[in-house]
Amino acid sequence: MVGKELCKVQFMKTFEDYYNFEQKNIILNSIRVAVLYDDKHFKNIPFDIQVAGENGFRVKPCFSKGKFLIMYDYVVEAYKVTIPANAFPYHINENGDFEICIPSAENK
Repeated sequence: MVGKELCKVQFMKTFEDYYNFEQKNIILNSIRVAVLYDDKHFKNIPFDIQVAGENGFRVKPCFSKGKFLIMYDYVVEAYKVTIPANAFPYHINENGDFEICIPSAENK
């Protein structure tokens, strides 16, 4: 690691009625709001961004009721580590969990 750099982080969360932003440094053109029909089906919908108190912002879907999903990217300063795709063996379990096997020092 050389030093800190700006990294883009993806975020998503379900909500009802409205959503108050938790993060700072949000990439505004990345904001998407969708209505959830069930756990696997959703459709992007229009929304408004409103002021919510001092230094606060809120997303309000144009639909009045329902369960919604918000998705957006934000930027954070962090140490970034890039691992090549073939660096470690991996396996996806039957339940969908993703395992990465990192060799111990004595097995290198």
